Amino acid sequence: MRLYPSLALLLASTTTSNPLTAATAGAPVTMLIAYPATPVFNSTYYLSHHVPAVAASWTPFGLVGYRALQSQSQTAGDPYAMIFEAEWRDMDAVDDMLTKTPDEEKQRFEEDEKRFTDTAPVVWFMGVGAQG
Repeated sequence: MRLYPSLALLLASTTTSNPLTAATAGAPVTMLIAYPATPVFNSTYYLSHHVPAVAASWTPFGLVGYRALQSQSQTAGDPYAMIFEAEWRDMDAVDDMLTKTPDEEKQRFEEDEKRFTDTAPVVWFMGVGAQG
């Protein structure tokens, strides 16, 4: 697992060192983007504007599916307001997205982030260890 302290740092990278082991090379990978719970998180904007734009941009590179998971807790203390799960064909597809997305588009997504949160998300990648 490779952890990125912000989405901006991830998108600014021109290459990634594959965080998965050689045993998972070519296997599907899940990119998790977790947005901390803050009073200013605008889930309506995030779900109706940001998610569709990101999905449209990333699909040509190998994004095969996504889910936006929203906290349902009614009590304070949840660490995240929203977690975006992006299912990628493999880590090579993520590398393509990082290296082939135009800088202007990366900048546009970074600026758009300011419309729904004031806190940087945490980003990490996971491979399937087991499933049922």
